[in-house]
Amino acid sequence: MHKLLAALLIGVFAGSLATYFLLPDESATRFSEPPERDIRDVPEISAAEAEMHREDRYASIRTIEDTLALPSDFAETEALYVIAGRADSNEVQNLLHQAARIRDRSDRKAALAILFLRLTEMDPQSALAIARTPTFNGDKSHEKAVWIAWGRLDLDAALAAAEDGDTAQKNRAAQALYSSLRSFDDEKSNRIQSVLEVRPGRSARAQRLYALADESPVAAIRYIESMPSVSDRREHFAWLGYHLSRTGAAEQSDYAELIQSSAGRQQFQQALDSYDSRSDPEAALRKVLSRPMNNQRRSLAYTALHQLAKTSPEKAFEYLDQLTDPSMKRDLGMVVATALAGSDPHKALAWAREQDTSGNQQLLQTVVAQIAQHDPQLALSEAQTIANKQARDQAISSVIASVAQNDPSQAVQMLEVIADPDSRTATLNQLASTWAQSDFDAAVDWVSSLDADEQRGALQQMGQNLVYANVDRAIELVQRFPAADSRRLKIQIAQNLAQKRTVEAAQAFINQFKGTDDYSKLQVTVISSAANTDPARAMQLAKSIQNIEDRDQVYAAVVGQQAMRDPRKALQWLESISGDQARSRAVMQIAHGWYSQDAAAAEAWLHSLPRGAVRDDAIVATMSMRQASAADPTSLIDSIGDPAKRKQALLMRVQMLARTNPAEAERVLNSIDISDAERSQYRKMLEGVHFMYD
Repeated sequence: MHKLLAALLIGVFAGSLATYFLLPDESATRFSEPPERDIRDVPEISAAEAEMHREDRYASIRTIEDTLALPSDFAETEALYVIAGRADSNEVQNLLHQAARIRDRSDRKAALAILFLRLTEMDPQSALAIARTPTFNGDKSHEKAVWIAWGRLDLDAALAAAEDGDTAQKNRAAQALYSSLRSFDDEKSNRIQSVLEVRPGRSARAQRLYALADESPVAAIRYIESMPSVSDRREHFAWLGYHLSRTGAAEQSDYAELIQSSAGRQQFQQALDSYDSRSDPEAALRKVLSRPMNNQRRSLAYTALHQLAKTSPEKAFEYLDQLTDPSMKRDLGMVVATALAGSDPHKALAWAREQDTSGNQQLLQTVVAQIAQHDPQLALSEAQTIANKQARDQAISSVIASVAQNDPSQAVQMLEVIADPDSRTATLNQLASTWAQSDFDAAVDWVSSLDADEQRGALQQMGQNLVYANVDRAIELVQRFPAADSRRLKIQIAQNLAQKRTVEAAQAFINQFKGTDDYSKLQVTVISSAANTDPARAMQLAKSIQNIEDRDQVYAAVVGQQAMRDPRKALQWLESISGDQARSRAVMQIAHGWYSQDAAAAEAWLHSLPRGAVRDDAIVATMSMRQASAADPTSLIDSIGDPAKRKQALLMRVQMLARTNPAEAERVLNSIDISDAERSQYRKMLEGVHFMYD
């Protein structure tokens, strides 16, 4: 957890108010990988024991595994709410990283949702930063949840933080903040758009309309008709039709008659028909086929056939035969044929051959791929008859991928029928990885028989998956093929061993590569991991790194870890760093770590530093913590040489004072050289803070 806080500090100082703790340092995450999902099959306690925990307000429940041992979903959830509610920011962050290791997807998702909401209540900046780390940013819903919760707690502060993001981050923040509006609130919506210059997305616009329609469908119609944009009116009438159909309101009154424009009525009616085609596909098909076909009815027929094919592909074929348009019949037939492939593959194949006259045989290829899931031999036989070379190779590859799940040796034999080299290589690599999961030795023996080029690709694919599933097998893979180009795999193994076993195990692994080009990078990986638990030892180990940049990178990481334990000791180690950038980063970490333990000593040290960018950044690093100190930082702030950083420090000071001394916050705000609009924005933020802390 200390490592996480140190890493989060690195990106603090380029942003503005409320954006510190936004991005981790690249060097701290260079070798970061998704967590191993190793929490599973936790033994359950008895219902009687669980009830005793409940009566004790879960006082002895402290970890994620403790909650998973409870015998019911309700008890697990209740316990997690209780322990998160009594935890501080650091403890919730620790729980988040524990929860990321839960193997079961639904349990993991539920736990993370609770913990991100709790952390956002206490420390939204850190919640946002953690949502953007490699461990969590693969699922953007975490960041979205943070923005929504933050927007409801303090919209102005959230906007100030979002404003500093890049284009993609700003857009994600804006859409989430629009979603945070609980009601039809034009004023707040306009404020989000004005500050972030991002228009509400489709989802936000639709939800806004749905909220109004729930109150009054007639008012929603008049609201749409007031829109100046024709395209906006069309879009919103379609959404209104869908929403009223979904909620059943469309059956109560003919709202279409209230729409003044014919184009609006048409769009509204199309949405009603589209909903009907999903809820009652046969009725929709009978209606569509009784009239001349146009683009609208073609779309409705597609939707209805797609829905009907899920439950009754044979009946869907009966309606398909009534179509007279060859192109439409072919396109819609692909939907029906793929559904029929599971229940009657021969009929699906016969229909596909009859219809597939275009030469590319994509319809037949699609049906064959579907059949492979049920009858791979039939699928392979049919795939080989496809005349189009590209379609044939793609169909064969899909069959082999399906067979490899159950019988890899049979899949290997099937490889020989793929003529295209690129298709064969891609299929071969995937086969190697799949086989290694079920029978490592057999897979390795097969890979050993391949030529050098094929072997290289297969090894890379195998190793990438094995290093997380079975690191010992991954090590064996490196040892069995010492001449292979496997630097990334070696680095992944070294990190896995250092984090999940011991530094000694990792060091023993990398020692075999001394004298190679890979060794320095492997040292960086191992020693950086050692810094998490034993900074002094890591500092000694780092001296052996020959490459200066690599050594400085490790020194900076170690100093950052030590700063959270003993900042004076970290300060002694600072001289070991020769590079300016790495030294500056370490100074910022020391400033933050020292101030959290001894504010007066940290300030005395800051005053002693020589003027310049490093000192400026170190001072800014402490501004987020000033509410815990009675010391007045005015002299430090005034000594900042960079005007932009001085302004940043002052604005951070305003935010901190707003919680404890609103009058002083207003005084400091008035002293800052900013525009009237910006000052007004911060005053609104202060009002929100007053409300939260009153």
